[in-house]
Amino acid sequence: MIARLTGFIPVIHWTIWNFHNDAALGLTVYFDNLALLMLTLISFVGWVICQYSVRYLDGEATQGRYFRWTAFAIGSISWMVVSGNLAMFMVSWVMTSTALHKLLLHYSHRRAAQRAAWTNFAISRVGDVALVAAIVLLSLSSRHSTLSSCLTRPRSKHRSESNRPQGSALLHSYWSSPR
Repeated sequence: MIARLTGFIPVIHWTIWNFHNDAALGLTVYFDNLALLMLTLISFVGWVICQYSVRYLDGEATQGRYFRWTAFAIGSISWMVVSGNLAMFMVSWVMTSTALHKLLLHYSHRRAAQRAAWTNFAISRVGDVALVAAIVLLSLSSRHSTLSSCLTRPRSKHRSESNRPQGSALLHSYWSSPR
């Protein structure tokens, strides 16, 4: 049903700015049906959070700071959804992580907030290392830095063992071996 509602959106791959004709360092937007759906969901959840927070934080001196970081987090997540290259995705990932860390420290005088922020910080750094490793491996294996180039490849009519992805071949050999 949702695919039919969003089926009218064509895939938009738009390079806004290139650094020395390198799409890896430029600003590239990739917008398709899934991006539209994700942006709608992010906007709705952000709106619900802000509506609840207006009443909850009414009269607090730090209300403005909270809404600035919330807007920054929603914007960073939205930017991550439409990022068209791996460098832009990584930057938006770090921006989102920073914003969520600051939101966890909104009540920094509370011990539970400090503990939650520290746990989030430690786990996020592990995620950052894993994401950098994945980006490096994806860039090296596909020799491209744009997400659309990395995630699509020419398909042949008949896939043989030789042109099957290595991970898929490994799983295939494991599951097809006699036990």
